[in-house]
Amino acid sequence: MLGIAFHDTRQDARAFYRRNRPPYPSILDPRGKIAGRLGVHDVPTVLFLDRQHRIVARIAGGAELFDLEDTYRRHVR
Repeated sequence: MLGIAFHDTRQDARAFYRRNRPPYPSILDPRGKIAGRLGVHDVPTVLFLDRQHRIVARIAGGAELFDLEDTYRRHVR
C-alpha cells in the first residue's frame, strides 16, 4: 500500500501519520497531480494493480476488509 496525501498540507499530513501510525508509506501530492493522473477524487480510494502495474479495479470511499479481499481475489490473482 502507498498513501497519497493530496487534500492535506504538509503539516496536516505529518500530524495524521504521527497520530495514526499507518503501516504503509505515504507521499505528499499538494497539487493533486499524482492523484489526478490516477483518477483518484475520493478519500479514501484503493487502487488494485496487476503484475504489469495497470489499474484493474478500484474502491472509492470506505471499504471493509471483506470488500478489499474479494476485489483482490477477483481482479488481481
